[in-house]
Amino acid sequence: MRQPLLAISAALILTCIGLPVRATSVYDYKPKEYVIVDGGLAPNKRLSIAANGYGSFHVYLMAEPAHKPVAALASIDNDAILDTGASAYHAVWSPDSRHVAVHFRSDRHVLTMLLYEIRGGRPHLTDTPSLFGAATKLPDSSDDFDVRSDVTYLTWLSPTTFALKEQRTLEIKAPGLPERLGPYGKPDDDTAGGGGNNEPARRFIKFSAEATGQAVPGRGYRILDIKPGAFE
Repeated sequence: MRQPLLAISAALILTCIGLPVRATSVYDYKPKEYVIVDGGLAPNKRLSIAANGYGSFHVYLMAEPAHKPVAALASIDNDAILDTGASAYHAVWSPDSRHVAVHFRSDRHVLTMLLYEIRGGRPHLTDTPSLFGAATKLPDSSDDFDVRSDVTYLTWLSPTTFALKEQRTLEIKAPGLPERLGPYGKPDDDTAGGGGNNEPARRFIKFSAEATGQAVPGRGYRILDIKPGAFE
């Protein structure tokens, strides 16, 4: 089961950080049209994740097979998305259908992952701390760097444990950043180049981390272990 999910995740990563960048996915929804997203049907076949953009875009938890909306997923709306086509959203359900991760582009070079717990028949957004902060103790934003790409994706290992991967490309704005990333960082030779019009060369560094996490009912999740990830 994990191999197809990993393949899909890899495709999503290439979409976000590869060149050229895929065009924005747009879909004109009809009233009461709820389109199931990629991977949206839960293993228990009683729930699904579907998109509706008629008037205002939202992604919904649906009751199946009646295909009726239960509630909109928090933090996925017009202000947080790039695409409106349902095929641009990828849901990864836990084997017991009690949690679902939703991957979507919030910017052209940002693949966001949000994790929801299905509790009391409704979706609850869980706390999702970044691996960047956990690994480096650095804030997500700083005058020392600009984030040029940010990709996070999740695959389930069991009903409660999952593998989490996060990759970023940072433009270095202050000396010392590579040392602060340690083994989690690697200079990005492909993107470093001389500036035009006598501008100084721009320097970039990649961040990559992998972790194993555990979903904690009613409390989000906790990181069990973390290590430097592969630099793809």
